[in-house]
Amino acid sequence: MTNTTNPVSWEALESTPQYRTLTAHQRNWVKALLSNGGNPVAATEAAYNCKSLKNATCLSYEVRRHPSVRAFLELHDVLSYGAPSKEQQIASVLETIREAPAYSRVRAQRLLAELTGFVGTSTDDQRSETNSGLESKGPISKIGDVVLQDGQKYRVTHIDENGHPTEGDLIETV
Repeated sequence: MTNTTNPVSWEALESTPQYRTLTAHQRNWVKALLSNGGNPVAATEAAYNCKSLKNATCLSYEVRRHPSVRAFLELHDVLSYGAPSKEQQIASVLETIREAPAYSRVRAQRLLAELTGFVGTSTDDQRSETNSGLESKGPISKIGDVVLQDGQKYRVTHIDENGHPTEGDLIETV
């Protein structure tokens, strides 16, 4: 990112929704972090009453990874230094893919493919159709679950690779 000639004022940052969602300790932490040159352990020592450097180090990791703190720091960076480059966006998506649970990686991988130009970007309408198509296939089940279909209860005995029931034993008619 390139530094802008007019960095955002602290008063402007305090008026943002991202700042208002922070707890008092988190607010003190981000102020300390931004004023000390970006040292998260020193910011943690300043904002929290840590009994040791080891505690401050551990807690600083947790604070840095908190979604509200990350959202505020990302906003600060965009307002202060400009939008991230394509390379930085790709690096961020790769980090998200690594950290995401398996069931949510597909969307991040799709975004990565769009950013790198391997596939075209999806419109909101295409995404809505895709999402509604997934929902219409039915709920995800596991073997042994009881499902209601056509007014009858079945115990699931087989599922497909997506977790959708394919066979079941009739339990009762409702």
